[in-house]
Amino acid sequence: SGTQALDLLLPMKPSSTVLAAYEKIREQVPFAKVDRVFANDITLIRNMISSGELSKVIEKSVGPLEA
Repeated sequence: SGTQALDLLLPMKPSSTVLAAYEKIREQVPFAKVDRVFANDITLIRNMISSGELSKVIEKSVGPLEA
């Protein structure tokens, strides 16, 4: 996921909005220290998107998103 890519770019920091989404995802999806099946990670992130949970975090930073 994009969160894994951000971890690999440390110590560089993304924008505050991307960082907020990253932190929300990392609450449920840990960094992959070794290769593993990512189906569960993808499901967790998909559920965060479908439920609007991730959008709420982003909207706190940038304001309402357009549909």
